[in-house]
Amino acid sequence: MSQALVHKYLGYEPVYTRDGSSVTWNENANGFRLPTVEEWQYAAKGGQKFKYSGSDNLDEVGWCYDNSGKKPHPVAQKNPNIYGLYDMSSNVCEWCWDSLGGNGHYTCGGSWYDYSGSCEVGNGRWNIAYGRGDGRGFRIVRSTGK
Repeated sequence: MSQALVHKYLGYEPVYTRDGSSVTWNENANGFRLPTVEEWQYAAKGGQKFKYSGSDNLDEVGWCYDNSGKKPHPVAQKNPNIYGLYDMSSNVCEWCWDSLGGNGHYTCGGSWYDYSGSCEVGNGRWNIAYGRGDGRGFRIVRSTGK
């Protein structure tokens, strides 16, 4: 089902408009979208000061190169953070809206193929927007509109 049909069915206004290869964000819309890096980090931190989302021990909350068996895992197999969010520090890195221009966006959270340092809450990296792989995913948020 397309983004427009999902939004229409649920009664939400689509957030993104696409014109060729250009995508714009209507900040007044109340539909689903990617979080910004700042929003993603706020959710991952959960108001706490842990190195990873929910713990200073990555083995408690996430999958990385050292404990993943070199593959992604089903969601919610490790402990959540205080907001009840799972897998914010690894398993798959998550796309965010923020861009440095060109064809790239930030991803946050690290993934199953990353070492622990790449899974820290404050770590983000630029990825090519059309890149694919089983180490990348996304988490959607819903705008409330302005």
